[in-house]
Amino acid sequence: MLYQLRNLNTREQELMMDGPVLVGILIGSADGNLSSEEVRRLNDLVKTKVYSEKNDVHLLYKQLAETDLSDRITAIAGETAEKDTVEEKEEFLIGRLAGLNPILKKLDHAYAVQYRDSLKDIAVGIANASGGILGIGRVSHEEEELLSLSFIEHP
Repeated sequence: MLYQLRNLNTREQELMMDGPVLVGILIGSADGNLSSEEVRRLNDLVKTKVYSEKNDVHLLYKQLAETDLSDRITAIAGETAEKDTVEEKEEFLIGRLAGLNPILKKLDHAYAVQYRDSLKDIAVGIANASGGILGIGRVSHEEEELLSLSFIEHP
């Protein structure tokens, strides 16, 4: 168990671990299609954050990268795919991510802010993963509307 998450129950710890994957799938599927390039980019971003994140947030990414990251992505993508419309998928993912709000308030403020900022980095990274011509217009309108992650409150 990560030191920063020690005061959280198991469900809350799992949601913290799922956060980056949920964001990646939300942004990646905003246009109705989660591409293999977006899934590959999500894997790469999580593994990069093991080394690029400040404070102890990198430890969360390290643990996430060392576990069955691909299985976690597949499981959450599968749950999402069961929804019939893009709107239902978005609502499902946003609902899960909004569950982070009370959890972030329980954490050290600096850690919570860095975690939220890291989720925004994931969102931007996924939005830029596919689409566009010569790097122009890579972020779709649907993805752009979600990039602020406004449903995750500033801790």
